[in-house]
Amino acid sequence: MIVDGGLKNINIFHTGRGNEFKNQMIEETKETIELCSQLTDEQLLIRLDSGNDSVDNIGILLEAGCYFIIKRNLCCEGKNNWFDNTLANSQNITTPREGKTIYIVSDWKPVSYQLENGTQKEMTIRSGYEIIERIIDKNS
Repeated sequence: MIVDGGLKNINIFHTGRGNEFKNQMIEETKETIELCSQLTDEQLLIRLDSGNDSVDNIGILLEAGCYFIIKRNLCCEGKNNWFDNTLANSQNITTPREGKTIYIVSDWKPVSYQLENGTQKEMTIRSGYEIIERIIDKNS
């Protein structure tokens, strides 16, 4: 992508799933971080979909000093487990109207990952969620 104002390259990629996708994602992430570091000394904010939340990818981002957001689609996961976790960890629950409840949840998760040289590292990362439960729509 060419953009006026001196920006030369931004990697945007989308591929299929599976092990070859995982390996390609790791290489693409490294390349993207390298290209962006040529453009700025600021920390990067990387957004990933939940299919890219492997510890390998998280390790690369942590080691590069990047911030990251992983968008989860909890509707595609087991509802019972995450909803029980939501109720147990909710810090802020609001009901803006009848039939709609918003839960703000935050918890901490340990992440273990391996560097390219084989060194094991462990870090705790914060997970935050905003979950909207709708029992009825705004028109009843």
